[in-house]
Amino acid sequence: MSSNDNNGDVLHSDRGRQYLQRALTPEDEVWDAAQLARCELIDTLADLDTPLAEYVLERECMEDVPAPLMKEAIRRATLNQDAVAVVVGSSYKNVGVQPLMNAVVDYLPSPQDCTQPAALSLYAPSLCALAFKIVHDRQRGGVLTYLRVYSGRLDKGQRVYNLSGGRSERLGQVLIAYADHYKEVASVAAGNIVVVTGLQATSTGDTLVASHSVASAVQKRLAEAGDEDVTPTLLGVQVPDPVFFCSVEAPSASHQKALDEALAQLQREDPSLHVTQDEETGQTVLSGMGELHLEIIRDRIVKEYKVEAELGPLQVAYRETCTKVATHTLELDKMIGDRRQQVTITLSVFPSPDSKFKSVSYEYSQDNQENLRALRRYHLSAINRGVSAALRSGPVLSCPVVDLRVGLHWFMVRPGTSETMVAAAAAQCLQKVLGEGGCQLMEPVMVVEVVVEEAHTSTLLSDLSRRRANVLHLSHRQDMRVLTVECPLAELMGYSTAIRTLTSGTASFSMELSHYRLVNAFQQATIIEDVTGFRPS
Repeated sequence: MSSNDNNGDVLHSDRGRQYLQRALTPEDEVWDAAQLARCELIDTLADLDTPLAEYVLERECMEDVPAPLMKEAIRRATLNQDAVAVVVGSSYKNVGVQPLMNAVVDYLPSPQDCTQPAALSLYAPSLCALAFKIVHDRQRGGVLTYLRVYSGRLDKGQRVYNLSGGRSERLGQVLIAYADHYKEVASVAAGNIVVVTGLQATSTGDTLVASHSVASAVQKRLAEAGDEDVTPTLLGVQVPDPVFFCSVEAPSASHQKALDEALAQLQREDPSLHVTQDEETGQTVLSGMGELHLEIIRDRIVKEYKVEAELGPLQVAYRETCTKVATHTLELDKMIGDRRQQVTITLSVFPSPDSKFKSVSYEYSQDNQENLRALRRYHLSAINRGVSAALRSGPVLSCPVVDLRVGLHWFMVRPGTSETMVAAAAAQCLQKVLGEGGCQLMEPVMVVEVVVEEAHTSTLLSDLSRRRANVLHLSHRQDMRVLTVECPLAELMGYSTAIRTLTSGTASFSMELSHYRLVNAFQQATIIEDVTGFRPS
């Protein structure tokens, strides 16, 4: 029954396949309840929507408000995010599905109401699509890629260019998904969501366009316009940095290939999963968004790929940063074969909160202006590659180094020196600088929301205080207390078990990454001891 009009008595039969809506009359048993609910809805909406409030005030009556005006008010409140329209139904029983679909049309924004990605104007009317989901379906013989087509047409067997991956691929079938059933079609137009086969190198979040020539033309136009705010790719999937990592091992050497294939497929499906190789130990390392995330990955490896993988101890993903300005000059002079490789480079680091490294900055002075202006583009690219490699492993715990700016003061290279040697010199120089820059660990801090009964509030607050948590906000939600706190992630290991024990299973919590913060000297020494087994002197 819908309270926004009197045509609210919905009848379902044949397990929901037959759908009939009829008008309520005063003779119906629910008439009085429906009228009361309708008036309450109008009263609530009038506080949120000015046109409806003016209509009610002019007539001083709520009973005769027309249904179209109410629908418009609900839509405006929904679009302004002042209210949420709630529709009751059961997908399992197939009851209320039709009113839900009607409510989507009536109250939610259409694609025309939304701001389109800036990249679309660059490609229209040719093809531009986003791969938003990857599924490995063995029954259908491989990878199914879910695409949203933003502009142009997509045809069966068409060749497309993956702008994110920088390569061309040919589509296989083009399918329309109906739950777990698929209907093959010859082509689809803009606005459709489709499933395609045949894309072996496309990952979640990739942008697909008609051809390499189209992509090149768009990139050329952007370069000429000089608009850095517009990118040639669609926004894709925004994934925060992983906060947990652990090693993963195959049960035997004979299963290693199957494990590697499983991880490669899972990584294509899930952009928040990172798979790397530890250079020192040779172990495969998984990085993810939490304990449950990595456990689910392990379960999928076992159940879907039949590999009894074992996870190592879960560890927090720390970061490192420099706390002071430091500068170092490196001279690299080596004979490789019959060629002399010689590089001289001076780099410095500057603390710079919330910045991400993109390229070294030129630190001009009276003595180095001509030197830096003579730097060739391919040498700059090699320097940036070396710096990026060095920033992946800091001097404290080999964690990524963040929140700094890298400056270039001087660069000289002997003719014939390879770009690989230039990158190696930049990496070695920056490692020296980081060692002199007072690097410190940074720990991830989470915002935690706990919903708990009043009787257990003090117990949980005491436990959170012991975990180095800072209380941000205390509020009520009906009969429950809501605690919002900031807490280091390292203190929340196994917290789901602890909170169930403390509250007899009556509390729930959620958390998300807030920021990284510096740890003090004592905490840093404790973390190093926990990770390495040795306490620094």
